[in-house]
Amino acid sequence: MLIGGVATGMDGFSQYSALVEASDEPPATLQKILSWIIALISGLVLLGWITGQRALMSVIDGFPTMKANTAIGFLMISIGLVCPHTRRAVSRLQIAGLLLAILMLATLSQYLTGYSLGVDEWLIADPYSTELPGRPSPATAVTFIVLALTMMTASLPLPGGFRAFMLLLSASIPLTVLGVYLLDPADVQSSDFFSTVALHTALLFLLSTAALTLRLYPQHRAADAGASVGRRQFERLLFPVLMGPLALGVVVYNLMVSGALSPGLAMGLYIAAFSVVVLGALIWNSAQESLWYRRIADEEREREATYRKLSSMMDIVRGGMIYLAADGSVRESNRRAAAMFGVGPDEFRAVNISRFVPDEWRERFERVLARMTSDRQLRHYRHRMFRLTLQRKNGQRFTVLCSVGPVAEPSGSVMGVLLVNAESIEQQMRQLKREVRIDHLTSAGTRASLEARLNELESYGSRGDGHVGLIMLDIDHFKAINDRFGHLAGDQILADFARRVDDSLRYTDTLYRYGGEEFVVVVVGATEGSLERLAERIRRKIADQAFHWQDERIAVTCSLGVTYHREGESYVTALERVDTGLYAAKEEGRNCVRLL
Repeated sequence: MLIGGVATGMDGFSQYSALVEASDEPPATLQKILSWIIALISGLVLLGWITGQRALMSVIDGFPTMKANTAIGFLMISIGLVCPHTRRAVSRLQIAGLLLAILMLATLSQYLTGYSLGVDEWLIADPYSTELPGRPSPATAVTFIVLALTMMTASLPLPGGFRAFMLLLSASIPLTVLGVYLLDPADVQSSDFFSTVALHTALLFLLSTAALTLRLYPQHRAADAGASVGRRQFERLLFPVLMGPLALGVVVYNLMVSGALSPGLAMGLYIAAFSVVVLGALIWNSAQESLWYRRIADEEREREATYRKLSSMMDIVRGGMIYLAADGSVRESNRRAAAMFGVGPDEFRAVNISRFVPDEWRERFERVLARMTSDRQLRHYRHRMFRLTLQRKNGQRFTVLCSVGPVAEPSGSVMGVLLVNAESIEQQMRQLKREVRIDHLTSAGTRASLEARLNELESYGSRGDGHVGLIMLDIDHFKAINDRFGHLAGDQILADFARRVDDSLRYTDTLYRYGGEEFVVVVVGATEGSLERLAERIRRKIADQAFHWQDERIAVTCSLGVTYHREGESYVTALERVDTGLYAAKEEGRNCVRLL
């Protein structure tokens, strides 16, 4: 199964090649077709044994029948091949191989010891054979055992030559039987070893060997969208090298038996024809391989040219760009990425990225990386910026913003990472946030932040006991202060006024500049009477301590409106009411508190 392709760019970060990844599953086409053919034929044979239809057991009258246990053995093979491949410790293919090996070893042991174990007619009686009824031939048992061993060792790390030897061994006996059937069918029964091997038994053995070959040597995609080198040549040479000599042998044998050719001439003709067929197949295969290699070479040159272009583009990008393999090792990077970590480009290319993660976060980072490198998990991280703390080679820590995207690359990279130094960005964001939410003159919250706070209380409540109270303050006769002492003095008094009010509040209370010389205090958790007492304390603190501007002492008072937020009403209504309370305090002569 092919996983890969060219991914889209990530902030100027595009990929340059195709990722080729072969899965453990064989191609679902030919292998599964062969498996179902094996299952169909063996099932028909079993049906013949159950219903007594001898025509389903034997291809030609008078020839050996496929025994019931033989059909069961082929069903075991087909079941193991049809079941999807898994990465479990023991797969269904291995289980089927184990059961098949047990059944056929029991059969073979009966030949060797002369003792019947009762497995020949285990499920179905054989009324047609008088000698060893229901027992598969030794050739059948041996071939099944070889196939079973191949199935049982399918997932073991064995040399490829061992599996090839086992597959060739499993094909040798049925090829011999098939050749005898084609030349002189009567000779099959002349040998005790082959005596009961049916024609369709030999054919099913060859199909089983072919299906196992496809299972154990799955097809890999190459640059020409065809098979891998070994698999492609196997498919290309299978018919001319195997079927060609077999057909030639049948023709030459029949010409020799009929007297048209002498034995010497027949053998010479066969050798010449065999050599021509095999040589022609090799020449054709060589021409196809040369064509394939030229295409690969052309694609490799194009890939290298694209890689050089993109490498130069990577160094232009403002930010660090890294190609990461599944284990976190750095496959490729631009100079800016290496400079971020305080290493040279060559040194950085040879390390694992987890080396630059602080020790206390390394284990968690590696777990997250393992999840990200799976295609399904990577979708959740793709092109999303997230914050990450890393450390340079000298141990100095720094913060980056990361964006991750899938990368298709033959050398094994599975994702690309764009790193942007976040320290300057975060500093700018903090400054912008402060400018938006904090009044630069008084350090109180702005009117926008007051509205955000009231909306938050409207949506989620105060999350505590007591009421939410509002106090609105206004400096009395502030215009007169500006006119007499100047706007600089007015600004100084505003700043000092806000500081004194803020000093009178609890850490849970917040002060906002509502506009001009008006301020609002939001008190969360206010109890009956506490809000009036707080407002009165603020009033006295402002009135009792004069403000200073250069050598002048300036007396300042303030008027205050107070209200409690009532259940079920909006905070806009409460804010309007406290504004009315402030207006009432001014009407009553200023320097007083008015509760509404």
